[in-house]
Amino acid sequence: MHIAQRVAALSGQLAELGVTRGDVVAVMLPNRVALVLAVFAAWRLGAAATPINPAFTAPCHRARGTRALDSDPVRRFAARSPDVRIALGLPAQGIRGFHRSHQQAVAARRVALASASEVVGYGDEGVAIVSVLARDIDTTRDWVLEVLGPLARDEDDAARQRHTLRTFLATGGSYTDSAARLNLHHNSVRYRVKKAETERGRPITDDRLDVELALQVCHFLGEAVLSE
Repeated sequence: MHIAQRVAALSGQLAELGVTRGDVVAVMLPNRVALVLAVFAAWRLGAAATPINPAFTAPCHRARGTRALDSDPVRRFAARSPDVRIALGLPAQGIRGFHRSHQQAVAARRVALASASEVVGYGDEGVAIVSVLARDIDTTRDWVLEVLGPLARDEDDAARQRHTLRTFLATGGSYTDSAARLNLHHNSVRYRVKKAETERGRPITDDRLDVELALQVCHFLGEAVLSE
């Protein structure tokens, strides 16, 4: 098959995976003709191609199955480039792994665009489920309001209460640990949690899972799901 035909066929496959103009495609192939074809195929769609040496042995590649990804270098880069938005999938091996990692990056991109965050990794806590809810912002906003009530307002006081409540739930309901994380007295944490429950009109134990998820959604998507 002529090189141009091979490039066209490969670009068609990339398009089926969702690659469009402006995307960045990671190409993990040895230094062979296939690498060049993949780069040309990405360029043909208006996407950028980033070759990755398959012999690379960073910890994130050795730790198979892990959800941890050291994104600090990426975040430092993004901090120096205010117009850059980066979405990360989890590291994986092979063609199937590449496909899944790309799907994850697309999902993380959905969260990044909705929240205007500079860097979002699919492996970050809460991102996977929030990316699903980010598909329908209007419906998600209505649901967040139903769960959190007045705590879903786009106001500073409501934001403080959401942050306190999210920390409180993350520590397993410990006033002492929450106080240490928030740099507050434990009585202040107790007061804020009680106030949040009063404003909601019901204890957080009644629907704790929904409350935790709604708080995660607010944390990642911000004003996109908050009410006026």
